[in-house]
Parts: sequence; C-alpha cells; structure tokens
Amino acid sequence: MSNNKWSEQKIDDLLSQAPKLQDTRSKDEVFKRLSEDPRLKTQVPKKRTTWIPSAVAAAAVLTLCLFTATMLNQPNESAEMAKDQGEVSRETSSQDSSEDASMTMMKVEEAEITEGSSDEMIEAKLENEHTFLSKASTGNQLTAVYPDEVTDDVTVFRLGMAGDAANSVPVTFLIPNSQIAADFGDRKPTSLELYQTYAPRIDEESLGFTDYHPYKGSFSVQGDSLHHTLPKDHAYDTASGTITVFFQSLSETFHDYSQIEFLNEDGTNVEFDQAGEPSKPTVLDGTINHSAYYLFRQSNKNVYLTPNFGQSSISLSEALLQMKEKPNDVYESVIPEGVNFEVKNAGDITQVVFSQPLDLEKMNAQTATYLIEGLLLTGASFGESLQFENIVQPNWNGFDFTKPLPMPLGANESPFLLKE
Repeated sequence: MSNNKWSEQKIDDLLSQAPKLQDTRSKDEVFKRLSEDPRLKTQVPKKRTTWIPSAVAAAAVLTLCLFTATMLNQPNESAEMAKDQGEVSRETSSQDSSEDASMTMMKVEEAEITEGSSDEMIEAKLENEHTFLSKASTGNQLTAVYPDEVTDDVTVFRLGMAGDAANSVPVTFLIPNSQIAADFGDRKPTSLELYQTYAPRIDEESLGFTDYHPYKGSFSVQGDSLHHTLPKDHAYDTASGTITVFFQSLSETFHDYSQIEFLNEDGTNVEFDQAGEPSKPTVLDGTINHSAYYLFRQSNKNVYLTPNFGQSSISLSEALLQMKEKPNDVYESVIPEGVNFEVKNAGDITQVVFSQPLDLEKMNAQTATYLIEGLLLTGASFGESLQFENIVQPNWNGFDFTKPLPMPLGANESPFLLKE
C-alpha cells in the first residue's frame, strides 16, 4: 500500500466517482406495483422473506469494502486505467444501477409487509383491505360501494363520521364475514349491533376524521324505533353545528330503523338548547335521504362525496340540476366547468343526457369518476338508478353506459381500521 502512495483524499475522490444508486419511482408507483402483485392477491406467504433492510445494508457495505480493497491493491497504472474506464462507462452503467436499486427497494418494501408478521396476521390484513387495494390500483379510485362488491364474504357497515367543517361524512366499511362470525355467530347483526361492536374501535383519526364515536349515552330498541338516552352533559346541542353533525350522523348510521327518540335519564324527552322545546321523534331516512351529493375536502386534503349538510330536495330532477352549482364555501360541485346536461324521465328510469358528447378520456380521471359517482349517489338517495346518454365511451372504469347503472349501496368506502 505504501508503494502505491494512496492517500485518504485520493480514496475519497475515487469513492465519490462511483455511480450513485437512485430510485426515481414515486410512492404511488410503488403502491400500485405492490397492490398488483399476484403474490399478495392470491396467496399468503408461508415463509418469511429473507430480504430485510438490515441484510440489504450489510450486503452493500460488504460489496463496497471488497471494491475498495481491490482498487487499493492494484498498481497506480491500473488505478488510473480504471478511473479512465469508469469515466467512459459511468453513463451506461448508471441506468442499470438504478434498476438494481429499484429491485432492492422493492424487496425491502416486501420485507416490511412480511417481516415480523405471522401468516394469520397477513391473511387477515389482506382480507380486510382486498377491495380497497383493488380500487386504489386503478389510478382513478372509485369511492362508492356497489352491489357486485357485496358478496357472501362481507357485511356493509355505514357510519356517519365527523368532518372538520361541522358536518357529517357518510363512510362505508366492508367487514369480512369471518370477523362478523367471530363476533355474532351465525346471525345477521342490525346496524345498532354493528355500531355498538365496532364504532368504539374504529380508528377515526387514522382515517382523517375527528375522534367522535361512540355516541354518549345508551340505546334501546322499541319495535323499529330507537331510543337514545342521553346524559345531562352530552353537549350535542352546544351550537347549531354540533347538533347538525349529531342528527346527520345518526341518520347515516342507523339505516334500518324508522325513527329515533331522545330521552333524559329520567325517561322524559330531551330538550335540546338549539330547539327550545322537548324533542320529538326524529325520522331516520337512512340511504333514502333525497339529497344531492357534492365534493367535500378535509383540511388534510382527503376528498369525499357527501350531501350538503344533509339538506334534501323535493325531487330527483331538482337535486341533479342543483348539483351544477357550488352550494356554499364548504362543498364543491362534482360537475366540471363546461359540462352541462338535461334530466329526462323515461318510464322508471331517469336519464342524464349530456348536452355535448362527453369524452371521459379527455378529462382528469379522478374528476370524471367524481362526476359519475356523485350523480349515481344522488340517484340512489331517491332510490333510483340512472342512465347516462351522450358519453363517448360505452364502457369506462367498470361502468357500462349502454344500460342503466346500478345504485351504489354506500358512499366513501374506507379501509376497516380498528384500534389495537
């Protein structure tokens, strides 16, 4: 080594000229590749992967040490020749190095999924999120839940979540029936039973909402009516915004009861401060709420399709036409600027006829999805399906525009995340 007259500075210079490994993929590309990997969709790994971050790091250090030792043991002339050859080949090798780094990164990411997880944990996670991942991998994510998704393997659970604009956001979960069987056996639970079992465990903050549930007080059932007994300090009526969220979320959650009555602990009817008189039973309209749907953006940038503070319309035609306008500063229209349509009744089917041929491929994919799903959710809130006319594509993103489209069963599908 002393004969070669190597110095620390020269070693540093040589190492600094080595190709730098880079991975230019975005997080979305990595997520899409993982979600489309057939190994994650069709089977559960039976063995731990041997690729873990620490192993990759150790291999990289070992390779670098061997490379440095080899270069130090060569005569000066060989080092200079290697330096010249490195200058020529650096451009051609950097792309291959980047691809190798990408493959290494993929294996590390796969390790993060499997390392430290039992087969049972992995299987449960994939079962809980299989539909959510499938939708997300399309690039223009569908937000609503449709009848063909509700098989014998899942149960629909709807919940009104507290948004950050003093509003309620309807959210839909698809709970694996293996979880339902573990909690309820062979019987089908009511919306109240689903709520009492899962609402206290839903990780609302991880989903981007205020920690709002469970409701204060207790519930009981009288026929097809709910009784909600509230404590004195319930605070649901401290302001018009708080009571709006309260009533709207109840309606979005308990869809299989006709009404709800609010009682004090002594059995008398609650007098909400905002009303000024004893409360009367409130109708629970569930999914048939006669509401137009709009875009709502949370402060964390999450976007949802939701009614305008639960306001209702007289008819479906009126609701659809109202959707063309921005209703207030909280909600946005799902109808892009320049898009216009008429509403026609054709027997039992309501038609949405676009004034100009609507080319969905020329629109932003997510914007187009919000347009179609916002209209469909509005139709479903009246218990009616829609047929679209004058769309260029006969089929797009799973929608068959040659016939009436199915009514969504719920809005804003979310992963079923439970607190530990």
